[in-house]
Amino acid sequence: EGLSLEMAGRELRYNLWYYLVKKYDFQKIALAHHLDDLAEEIFMKFIKGTGKRGLAGIPIKREDLIVRPLLFVTKEEIKKFALERGLTWREDETNKDLRFLRNKIRHILIPFLENNFNKKIKENIRKTAFLIAEEEELIEELAKSNFEEIKFSLEGDIALKLHELKQLHPSMRRRIYFLTFKSAGIPLFRISYSHLESLENLITKKTKGPVYLPGNFLAYRGPGYVIFTKKLFSFPYFEMAIPEEGEYTLPNKQVLKVSKALYTKDFVKPEKSMCFSAEKLVFPFIVRRKKPGDKIYIPSLGHKKLKKLFLEKGIPRYLREDVLLIEHQGKIVGVWNLYIHPEYEITDKTKEIIILRIV
Repeated sequence: EGLSLEMAGRELRYNLWYYLVKKYDFQKIALAHHLDDLAEEIFMKFIKGTGKRGLAGIPIKREDLIVRPLLFVTKEEIKKFALERGLTWREDETNKDLRFLRNKIRHILIPFLENNFNKKIKENIRKTAFLIAEEEELIEELAKSNFEEIKFSLEGDIALKLHELKQLHPSMRRRIYFLTFKSAGIPLFRISYSHLESLENLITKKTKGPVYLPGNFLAYRGPGYVIFTKKLFSFPYFEMAIPEEGEYTLPNKQVLKVSKALYTKDFVKPEKSMCFSAEKLVFPFIVRRKKPGDKIYIPSLGHKKLKKLFLEKGIPRYLREDVLLIEHQGKIVGVWNLYIHPEYEITDKTKEIIILRIV
């Protein structure tokens, strides 16, 4: 995904730590970030462009799992402590490589500022970062409260209520974007200002979208919501006969599970599924992709073009190719989570149902 060597290494390290936590049931992971790292991080963020969150620097704890007990101690203080106790000090050779921005800040920018402006610049940065972090904590709680009110689950993906989101101040929206990224599993440290700007343009209709995000995610607008989901890859036209219950691998590598169940009034429809009356939808039937001229039946109106249904439901053009259709006896009886032929719907008289579920 075009990651820098430094960014890729950081992502691998965090992935390893979370893997070790799960494998060995660790309660905490203590990292050795120190005050010099904090100062370098803030300068890096400032040079690349950042907001208040970035100026808070490295958090002293992360998700109550990662802690940084040495964050307010300088590298020289740590080195002195180690050498006084006969410990061997090791220096990573890559720390001297000036091809990396962090090393330019460490060996050129900070020494220049200390020699020409303020010898205590690291300590002053620590104080500033601490004050900003305290304010951030308060604002973050407000953002979490708003986030809980406007988020909802849509077919297993996280979505935000569009009207309510637009009522919030832009700065609060940006914080909610970050909470959404975290909830969806989007790598936070790979988010840039351009991603946030693109989301704002999507919300305010300056662009149609989608917005492509790190980690093979994308965001797009639906009717009354904006959704964050794994990037979809279109597959060519296909038809797949479904002769019986079982699991069927689709061209996009997703698995379609087909099963029957007795219908009761307390039945709860599973996520990422469609349900039909088993008295009407009988084997075999076909699952396929759309093709030119497809139509659906609407009571009192007759037949309607599938394209018109997509327009009415606000389905973006770039998502239409991936919508599954269910065909039975030559007619479309289902458009994935958009339409069910009235004769195939579940009613109070239904005794058995067929469940199609993406797993």
